[in-house]
Amino acid sequence: MIKCTTVEGVGVNLGLEVTIQSQYPEGLRTCTVNVFDNVNASISYSPPHITGMENAIDMPTNGTTSVTIQGANFGPQEAYNVISATYGEMGTEYSTNCVLLSDNSLMTCQVVEGK
Repeated sequence: MIKCTTVEGVGVNLGLEVTIQSQYPEGLRTCTVNVFDNVNASISYSPPHITGMENAIDMPTNGTTSVTIQGANFGPQEAYNVISATYGEMGTEYSTNCVLLSDNSLMTCQVVEGK
């Protein structure tokens, strides 16, 4: 059995590669196994969820408002963690990028001009 501690991140069904190195008298031996195509051996982070929002009611329709979103599992403040939001009557009419203000728990999203 191998026990690994993950680093902070985002994503679901992430592939896994395990490398074991052993030092023998005749030298270092390396064994690498990847299980990228095995869904039973994948890693998934908990999905994000929203616990509150500020400035989300009575916004002007000209796109000048930012909405602050509190929650959990938004991921770390890293370049690879690109956050976007969709919203609207059906949940998909508008799309915007967001900026993470605090690891995992706080972001701001600039709303776009309404139609």
